[in-house]
Amino acid sequence: MDMSMDMSSSTMAMHMSSSMTSMMAMSMPSSTMSMGMSTATSAAMPMSSSGSVNITYLPLSDPRCRNSSCLAYAAGHNQSQTEISWASQFEYGKWTTYYYCIFLFLFGLWFYSQKLGSGYVLYPEPKTTIVQKFTALVRSLTYRRIGIGMSLGVAAFILLASLFATIMTFAQRPYYRMFRGFGSPPLGVRTGLMAVALTPIIVALSGKYNIVTLMTGISHEKLNVLHRYVSYICLALSIVHTVPFIVQPLKEGGAAALRKQFYSPGADEYTGVPPFAMLVFLCTFSIPWFRHRFYEIFVHSHIGAAIVYLGLMFWHAGMALDSWDYLWATLAVWLFSLCGRLLVKLKTPGFKGAEATLEDIDGEILKITIPAFEAFAKWKPGQHVFLRFPTISPVDNHPFTIASACDETYVTDRKGRTTRKPILFLIKPQKGITKRLMKIAQQDASPRTRPVLIEGPYGGHHCQFEYRYEQMILVAGGSGITAVLPLLTDLSRKIGRERTVIRQIKLIWAVKHKHALAWVRDQLHEALTTAPAGTVTIDYYVTSENSTSESSSTHTPDAEKAVPQLPDDGKQVEVHEKNDVLGPGLFGRPVLRQLIPAALEHERICVVGCGPKGMNQDLSNAVATCQKKVLRGEVQEVALHTETFGW
Repeated sequence: MDMSMDMSSSTMAMHMSSSMTSMMAMSMPSSTMSMGMSTATSAAMPMSSSGSVNITYLPLSDPRCRNSSCLAYAAGHNQSQTEISWASQFEYGKWTTYYYCIFLFLFGLWFYSQKLGSGYVLYPEPKTTIVQKFTALVRSLTYRRIGIGMSLGVAAFILLASLFATIMTFAQRPYYRMFRGFGSPPLGVRTGLMAVALTPIIVALSGKYNIVTLMTGISHEKLNVLHRYVSYICLALSIVHTVPFIVQPLKEGGAAALRKQFYSPGADEYTGVPPFAMLVFLCTFSIPWFRHRFYEIFVHSHIGAAIVYLGLMFWHAGMALDSWDYLWATLAVWLFSLCGRLLVKLKTPGFKGAEATLEDIDGEILKITIPAFEAFAKWKPGQHVFLRFPTISPVDNHPFTIASACDETYVTDRKGRTTRKPILFLIKPQKGITKRLMKIAQQDASPRTRPVLIEGPYGGHHCQFEYRYEQMILVAGGSGITAVLPLLTDLSRKIGRERTVIRQIKLIWAVKHKHALAWVRDQLHEALTTAPAGTVTIDYYVTSENSTSESSSTHTPDAEKAVPQLPDDGKQVEVHEKNDVLGPGLFGRPVLRQLIPAALEHERICVVGCGPKGMNQDLSNAVATCQKKVLRGEVQEVALHTETFGW
């Protein structure tokens, strides 16, 4: 955005009177008006006392009429700014802000209405109301997942945001001015302001503790996909913003004109390159392929580059009208998130932090237990925290789901000792910090404890399932059991209590090997024995063994390599070995499109799932199909809640 040129040119044009334009036409010699008479024109051209040509009355078509000394040029500039003023393009930034604020308000309204009406309501006949059927119709569309892994609801939001940005970008014409000196290209100015207006929104969607989550109840990990795609929209707008500032000088004078414009004092072309490069870097390396393979490098470089980008944007915007307002808002949003994390979410029983005990389970799962302490008093099933191990990697802060349910009753003495169960984490080691923690857990030397700082909890479920749904179906894949296990434990304690309507809980868990049941055998046993008989059922599926493989609780790496992978053909064979209280299992992958509809046995059902991307996609599509039962009046509601598997 060429701010200085537009403002100075506008001031100059405002002092030009219409009489000067008339004077120019009246004073023009007749030879100048004749076509093809260059000699006569030159002879009639007014000359200054120094012998140079006086360009005051030259026509705009003359290449020498290219500054405000030429009355035709000044009149053309004035007409161009009257048609589309430079200042009017700043309104597009405001409209962009209004657009997202409207969505924030609507989602917030929906969230709080759901909280207020989360209790169970017994409807008279007919069982299924018009509102429930309409909700089911919407869910049949929004729950369904497409090939890229996101739901149609999220895809629709992104598509709508992209469409809005496209219409706002190209609706108003002309895109360019006749000459660069008439002012910055309107297309470039408005897309620049729209991109700047998106900056605080992008930062708000990225924060762990953020205003969007507080208003809508949507946890930060689910907002992350919107953070990425709104950033891509910002990048697209920035590209469109850049192109006119390159094309306009090239059309007027080629590379020489572009070079002159680029290096002119205070040129926005010059100051715009560094922040644009930072934005390209931020968007490119946030692509899942880079993020998953180089997570720790991504996290630190992403935050640093974002801070540099914000600083460069202050330089580039140059206090043009309200452009800095969006940047100050971005800084305020970031500080709000940072203060919230430090003052509200950071939990530690002392300066050194809590004491974490590390344990290796079968060489596959890292078990971390942290004694409960008063500062970390409550958490909800499905919530996660960020753990920082200062003696191992002080700069790394990784998210882990809490695998234990919060005790409802406990006693804490004056010395801080409590009867509460410890905070439990079951982690599948990957690269980086989890791999290093696993190596420590596998050491023979003791103690295998390390100080840890806890930040959280985040995420989780905002609905009180036991007061709204009669049946809960929990679906987990592999280590995704850690997300649904606390919910299973919590709900199994509440079945049959006064005012609760929960009557049945069903767990479907797919594991690669049968020995994985040992990870959570105690918790599963507790859920089965705590709840009334027959109210909790657990079905587990072993996906990487077959019915002819030897049944043994001993697991070795060589045995794992020799096990064939079953195809996803839906064929399942019962595991004949009884596995104490869990009963028999099945070999093969669970076919969710068949299992979920067949499992619906009550009026109001909620399905909660956490697993690999493919499993979550199959589960979402299965629940979307189940909405037909609501539309036919067979059940009242089939809701879905999925947890993010991986980061």
